Amino acid sequence: MVLNRSGMWQEEVTVPSVQTFLIPEAMTFEEAAALLVNYITAYMVLFDFGNLQPGHSVLVHMAAGGVGMAAVQLCRTVENVTVFGTASASKH
Repeated sequence: MVLNRSGMWQEEVTVPSVQTFLIPEAMTFEEAAALLVNYITAYMVLFDFGNLQPGHSVLVHMAAGGVGMAAVQLCRTVENVTVFGTASASKH
């Protein structure tokens, strides 16, 4: 897995080795991609930009999507957070 700020939509990239991580054997390529795309996006929105703290409430639009599900799961790591989520009728 590669963690880089930009330029990751190319077929090939060159990055420093400190920005690479081995994919665990039990993890698929798709899961590895989801980890970096969905969870890091959700983490940044919740904690870096949103300053999520115990007792806060969070509205997650598209809670049934990749980033939305990651956001809901990350909210569970903070005590006493209330999560409200939206989803399309087909994902209820």
